[in-house]
Amino acid sequence: MKTAVALVTGAGSGIGKAAALALAKEGFKVGALGHTQEEISSTVNAILAAGGDAVAVLADISDEHQMEAAVRQLTEQFSRLDVVVANAGINGVWAPIDDLKLSEWNDTIAVNLTGTFLTIRATVPNVRVAAPSSLFPRLTERERSQPRVRPPIRPPRPGRWRWCSSWPLNLPATTSASTQSVPARSKQTSTLIQACAMKRKRRYRSCGLKARYRSPEAGQVAVKMLRM
Repeated sequence: MKTAVALVTGAGSGIGKAAALALAKEGFKVGALGHTQEEISSTVNAILAAGGDAVAVLADISDEHQMEAAVRQLTEQFSRLDVVVANAGINGVWAPIDDLKLSEWNDTIAVNLTGTFLTIRATVPNVRVAAPSSLFPRLTERERSQPRVRPPIRPPRPGRWRWCSSWPLNLPATTSASTQSVPARSKQTSTLIQACAMKRKRRYRSCGLKARYRSPEAGQVAVKMLRM
């Protein structure tokens, strides 16, 4: 079996350099990608000095054509690609939002979001070849030719219960003792009580509810159950 190949972006320093060195130590051939030749050359030299195999790949991850050329360079040299560490990123400009320039915001998004997307998109076809079919299912030509369809976004129907472990209860405040009395149980109130009891049986520390309350007494019963 051929030695596995890994591509590490942002390999010139920090986490990326540490990841490249660690992978080389485990026997991987490493493509050290970065936008500064001096830094990635330092990483490659450290790997070669330790007896590993690595190549420096100079590219800007936010540039589509440079990323495609970088992946092509790596696969032509090592004939495969097994692992991708999409590590490259920048801190951007730390400033109050009213002082932050649009160009500074766009630069951060271009590297941290678009750059990660371009890295994965450019490398997945090569990783799919080397990876087990269970990780990347092979699509038939018929499946590839079918148009991609966005699933419709369906708004929640009134009265449908949705559960969330941390959703706050939006209930009317009660100030007098008379308003805190539990009214006769309606069908909706019984549903709340049963649901809370089920949550408690499962040993959940809290029972949060996201619901469209039709009556305030249902919410009051829910609060009493949560405080028990």
